[in-house]
Amino acid sequence: LFRKGSLADLILNRNFKIDRALGLQFLVDVACGMSYLHSLNILHRDLKAGNCLISDEWVACVTDFGVSKMMTQEM
Repeated sequence: LFRKGSLADLILNRNFKIDRALGLQFLVDVACGMSYLHSLNILHRDLKAGNCLISDEWVACVTDFGVSKMMTQEM
């Protein structure tokens, strides 16, 4: 479950400080998610902090595929 909200929620929360280790882990999580999508020939096209949800285990997950697109040979 994603009860921690989005990455944007955490960034804007003045009562919560993202330390360096957690911030780097979020970066790795998002990069791995995007790499996985690209391996499936999917372009997300709307990557932002609001579209990255934080799990109860503090894992950042890429969400919201409303404007995603399949990559084609012409791209």
